[in-house]
Amino acid sequence: MNQNQSFPKTPSMKRGNFSKSLSLRNRLLLAFILLAILPVLITGTVAGLISAQGLRNQVFTQLESLSSIKETEIKTLLNVLQTNLDLISEDQAAQQNIVTLLQNNPSVEVNKNELRNELISFNKKTGYFIELFIMDQDGKIVISTDNSQEGKIQANQAFFTQGKLDSYIAPPAYEVALSNYSIVISQPVKNNNGKIIGVLAGRVNLSTLNAIMQESAGIQESTGINEGVQTYLVSVNYAVLTNIRHGEFKLGETYNRTEGVTNAIKNKSNGSGNYIDYDGETVFGVYRWIPELQIALIAEHHQAEALQPSTAVFRTTIGLISVTVLVAIIVAFFVTQSITSPITKLVTIAENIARGNFELQADIPQKDEIGVLAQAFNTMTFRLRDLIGTLEQRVTDRTKALATTTEVSRRLSTILNRKELVTEVVNQVRDSFGYQHTQIYFYDEATEYLIMAGGTGEAGDMLLAQFHKVAKGRGLVGRAAENNQAMLVSDTSQNPDWLPNALLPDTKSEVAIPISIGNQVLGVLDVQDNIIDGLQQEDIDSLQSIANQVAVALQNIRQYENTQKIAADMGVVANVGIATSTITESGRLLQEVVDLSKKSFNLYHVHIYLLNEAGDSLELTSGAGEVGRQMISEKRSIPLDSEQSLVARAARTREGVVVNDVTVTPDFLPNPLLPDTRSEMAVPMIVADKVIGVLDVQSETVNRFTAIDISIQTTLASQVSVALQNARSFSQTQRLAERETAVNLITQKIQSTTSVEAALQITARELGHVLGMKSTLVALDPTELSGERQTINEHKR
Repeated sequence: MNQNQSFPKTPSMKRGNFSKSLSLRNRLLLAFILLAILPVLITGTVAGLISAQGLRNQVFTQLESLSSIKETEIKTLLNVLQTNLDLISEDQAAQQNIVTLLQNNPSVEVNKNELRNELISFNKKTGYFIELFIMDQDGKIVISTDNSQEGKIQANQAFFTQGKLDSYIAPPAYEVALSNYSIVISQPVKNNNGKIIGVLAGRVNLSTLNAIMQESAGIQESTGINEGVQTYLVSVNYAVLTNIRHGEFKLGETYNRTEGVTNAIKNKSNGSGNYIDYDGETVFGVYRWIPELQIALIAEHHQAEALQPSTAVFRTTIGLISVTVLVAIIVAFFVTQSITSPITKLVTIAENIARGNFELQADIPQKDEIGVLAQAFNTMTFRLRDLIGTLEQRVTDRTKALATTTEVSRRLSTILNRKELVTEVVNQVRDSFGYQHTQIYFYDEATEYLIMAGGTGEAGDMLLAQFHKVAKGRGLVGRAAENNQAMLVSDTSQNPDWLPNALLPDTKSEVAIPISIGNQVLGVLDVQDNIIDGLQQEDIDSLQSIANQVAVALQNIRQYENTQKIAADMGVVANVGIATSTITESGRLLQEVVDLSKKSFNLYHVHIYLLNEAGDSLELTSGAGEVGRQMISEKRSIPLDSEQSLVARAARTREGVVVNDVTVTPDFLPNPLLPDTRSEMAVPMIVADKVIGVLDVQSETVNRFTAIDISIQTTLASQVSVALQNARSFSQTQRLAERETAVNLITQKIQSTTSVEAALQITARELGHVLGMKSTLVALDPTELSGERQTINEHKR
């Protein structure tokens, strides 16, 4: 009976054990695969989506920055062109010849060749125009630097048709006579009564605009834009005006209308978006309307190239999942093979684990292999639960960090003020990441100290009020700036080199991130937290990205400020030129220049030296203020061969010379009347390729002058040189006219006499008076006058 019962149960138990063994193995295998794939899949998908969105935002930000820079460069070019055209009008002699030529006055002869040569000479100096010409009111070119164009009718007469009373910039137009597109910049020529009698114009080839569109190396370095970006210009008739990198369009050909170009031209507005370009490729595009030239500026980046990093992340994720699956299958196979007998009590727990329930615990008190296996299950469930939780937290933190970085990047792209930039960054970083304190430092001019520029909370306000600074190489901030590397202290109590701050007593961890472009460190982003290990390597990665964005934003601000400075300084140069254009007396002209320059450029002192007639010495001719007058009264001069003199060096080299810190220049010659001079710049005054003097400016500020200042002051010096030359010519002409008048009067008096003796008396008296002589002697050869006295003497005061 017992045998009959036990016999059939054996195979049944074997079949049950085999079935349970297979089920356990399959479930473990599935659990390993799922646990390996899901975290990687989730992390990769989220990272890919966030990366793609971040790249889109970054591309649009970069394109906006690039198009803004290009637009600024074009408008700066137009201002420079108009300024150079204005310089011709400021030449009184040339202006008078132009007026005489246009009035067609037969009584006054105008040397057209001389006037043409003057225009050609001016154009060579500036180098901006391909042709300078003058039109009468009928649009006929009466004189041109290209004499083949003289007598022709200018096709673009927008200046006359629109009744312009001031300068006018004609949009790019096709010139049939030239078989090319060009831009014409013009301004009216008025007679002495203020009536417009013609136009002075300059023609600019589109190659100038093409050069601006193609110059991208420096801009790519400062904005982070790669070579896949292209910028070009399109006219209102959809004609291509500059080279297109990915197309075969020739200049002037009709452009395939895209959404960006159509919106810019049709709506005359700025914007951005995704659209199909002329090559049939999807691009990210930013377009701008430039009303001065009636053209559209387009900046585009192929979408596939821009999103290449995101695609690489996706491919890496797929590859990682494949490898993970393969490894998981191999590991699961060997683990399940090691289980030789079914563990019935653990089946339910294993099934729940496979379903993702990691809260169950195996309550098995045995100390044998089954107990060890139970403990292993318990340990496994705990670690898996911790792993999943850690991964989720990491994904959440990384998502938040990427979102914050994207938001900071978006906001920084619109800020053009350094103080506003610093305030935005420190507050955004503190609020988004929940840090205790955030602050930013920038190097001083000498790069010896890091000066605090902004901080959060009351502690930040107090540190700013105290002008808090850190020496280079001292503390976390100083070491980060010196080494151009991030410095992290996770536990300040365990770091003997960490320097505490009395205003931040709760700091438990700190990280300092350099704000740099390449090897040039601009400042430091410093973050502090009141939790030990509150700052980790993950924080460094996120904060470094933000610091890089701050560096790019600082570069953009610096470029914007330089552009503003150039515009303002060129305005001052124009104002000085206008103020001195009517002064014909040389001394008063130069005095007006130095006084206006000191006031307008906010300088410590300005004076002008002129080269003497011998050409071996520079003599002080004018100086600003009371100090300048005292120096002039002392009749100061500088030998041209003086090695230590900035003024003499500028005259010899015919180039601007700058000393931005006179206290560290061993051969600098101080002036006791100017004790506060800290930086000095001297530029040569050149006219007709001849040095006639030097314009010298001084400031109380270290590092006051830049290459831009040299260019501006050189322009001013050139303008003053021309005005001085005109004043000298006017004085010489006036003296000659006075002498000719005196000679005519003497001649009339001599002709009214009836004897030789009377004529000689009048001649001696009048010549002595005109020449300023106290006595005059006239002697005649007795053989020349028969019957007259041999010698006639007449003494007159």
